Amino acid sequence: MVDYLLNSFTEDSEGVAYIYCDPHDPCQQTPAMMFSELLTQLLDSTKAMPRPVLQLYERYDRGKWSPQVEDLETTLLIVCKKFKKLFFVIDGLDEWENTGHWNSVVALLKSLKNTSARLFVTSRSSRKGISSILDRPPFTITAHGHDIRSYLMHTMLQDDNFSKLTNESMKSKILHRITQSSERT
Repeated sequence: MVDYLLNSFTEDSEGVAYIYCDPHDPCQQTPAMMFSELLTQLLDSTKAMPRPVLQLYERYDRGKWSPQVEDLETTLLIVCKKFKKLFFVIDGLDEWENTGHWNSVVALLKSLKNTSARLFVTSRSSRKGISSILDRPPFTITAHGHDIRSYLMHTMLQDDNFSKLTNESMKSKILHRITQSSERT
């Protein structure tokens, strides 16, 4: 989906930014990291550096100091308003639940509703607050073990390098382990 958005919205007035929340690296999941990553991706799609970004850079001694979270959020929201079409993909929002930053992230996502941004958020749980940031009611997408198994088998067959590096026993173990893990979520 992210590739589709990136390839479809390429005008200077259109932007796409995405975050994949990593459950194995919660220490890297801070609001400052999220805001700066989203801002960086938006800046990559613009031809000219917006004035608020230059001011932020100057304020923090030309990049010698890390900006405060509030300044990053404010700058991100100002930059968002420069886009006519804007898409944010947040994959695995639930990974923020136990980081101590949940309220900050939800507050940012709520404030994005005041821009042209459209949000696509994935999450395994329906934590209070998620529905308040969405413009539409959430819906559930589920995959069953046999769906995942079919997808993996197809993917394994298509990848010549994978086929060369594994034997049938190894493929069977991989399929079993992944489908078994998927049934626990």
